[in-house]
Amino acid sequence: MSRDFVSFVGRSKVMRGVYHQIQAFASAPIPVLITGESGTGKELAAQALRELAGGGGPFEVTNCAELPETLIDSELFGHVKGAFTGAIKNHHGVVRRADGGVLFLDEIAELPVYSQAKLLRCIETGRFRPVGGERVRQSRFRLVAATNRDLELLVDQGEFREDLRYRLGAATIHMPALRDRGEDVTLLAEFFLRRYVARSSASGPSGFDEDAVAWLMHYDWPGNVRELRNGVETAAAITSGPLITAVVLRDVLHQESTLLSRVPTLEAALAKAERRAIETALRATRGNRERAAQLLHVSPATLYRKLAAMRTEEFERTLDVRNGKKSETARAAKKDGANGHVAKRPRGLDARPAGSEPREPAPRGSV
Repeated sequence: MSRDFVSFVGRSKVMRGVYHQIQAFASAPIPVLITGESGTGKELAAQALRELAGGGGPFEVTNCAELPETLIDSELFGHVKGAFTGAIKNHHGVVRRADGGVLFLDEIAELPVYSQAKLLRCIETGRFRPVGGERVRQSRFRLVAATNRDLELLVDQGEFREDLRYRLGAATIHMPALRDRGEDVTLLAEFFLRRYVARSSASGPSGFDEDAVAWLMHYDWPGNVRELRNGVETAAAITSGPLITAVVLRDVLHQESTLLSRVPTLEAALAKAERRAIETALRATRGNRERAAQLLHVSPATLYRKLAAMRTEEFERTLDVRNGKKSETARAAKKDGANGHVAKRPRGLDARPAGSEPREPAPRGSV
């Protein structure tokens, strides 16, 4: 099962461009930012960078979206015994464990701003201090970060530090969506099928029929390479004949697409959970924001900022609803006018033109 570049399968023009960038950045001692939709192979690109650079040292992987906000600094920089409740022993964070190797931070856009500042300082100086510690530590590592979000937009919204964005943006690799990779779709499908059959104890299909190949090329692949791999493996498992058919692929991938459509984005799910936690804390403290911030383990300033954002979102939703109602009213009035109907004015209102002032009664005795 040959690969076309390090661990990648694919020969399309866009992927050859990616391979060129990986080769160019592999030996450069600078951070690398990998962008692209979920499932496009961002971690694979990070591993390729490490391998082409010599493959020495550790390869530490952390998904920032999976870290609880109260433990982010501990996971990144470590902590000393007794630093907080539950810190029963010293803990080395991923920054220290990556010393001499590569630190891959997936979904870096999910890091809170205060942790971004500490990370930037660590990138530039190689120095950090564990949570609760007094001694400054050293770690020389190469940072490779990944995100599926628009960092420029997050900078404008105040959710991502501009200086960290500049530091990461010196070397950027964009992973293309599978729907933009042309013939790579069938190459990948055949690769995943051969790998599945090789790992399976029973014999499986040897390929795809013509209709299945055509269907693979025309499907949109919202889940990208990850969806293709899962779909091929499932189709191979339920196929009893020598070839996987288009009917089987359609059934399998339709089910997966339906599931994908029901899964909320992580951003939306986290926002909903955060809103619930804030509302619960405010109810528990009868609206005392200082106390609520303590319960939530955030600073009062952070709580005020999040409350302001929640009020803005609520206001925008209200405007959307009002504008929608106004549009419906305007459309109904236009329709009535076209049909020759004239809306009656409510009783009790005078018929003066809009904007005109009511006439003052003349003083007694005046002419």
